[in-house]
Amino acid sequence: MRSSHAAPRRHFGDRRGLLDALAETGFVRLGATLHAALTKSDGVRDFPMRVQDAVSAYAHFAIENAALYELMNSSKHHPGTALVTQAAAAAFGQMTDLIKEGQAHGALEQGDPEEVGIILYATVQGITTMVNSGMIGAERLDGLVNTAVSQFLRGARPLGPQGSPSRR
Repeated sequence: MRSSHAAPRRHFGDRRGLLDALAETGFVRLGATLHAALTKSDGVRDFPMRVQDAVSAYAHFAIENAALYELMNSSKHHPGTALVTQAAAAAFGQMTDLIKEGQAHGALEQGDPEEVGIILYATVQGITTMVNSGMIGAERLDGLVNTAVSQFLRGARPLGPQGSPSRR
């Protein structure tokens, strides 16, 4: 069977359709990566280590799939990309659930879990963007992610009676 260069166009309609399908697949893969990281540590590791596992898995996905990751982040904001948006929400929903878990156990300050998650997401996205652009070496990824998670968890803890973060 012979394929033609026009075959993708017939299936996806246009270039944007093909790119959106790739982005959707990327978010599904990211979701599976996060699920695997969270499942392996569920019930075995404490909350900070679960956050570390998930964020590390996310960061490694982002640098191991740099072009796809860039496409994913740009595609979810285009009009008419409901499937991409849904796949992104499913992937990131796992992190929101993890933040809710931390809030329920008192490890994180109460508040909108999506707002709390944006801080962590922005930090890790910044790190992975710097690695992917060559501003910092990939060998620094794990150390920077560990520091980012540690600082996030410390800064997001509920305040104790004296106004300082509690020691949970």
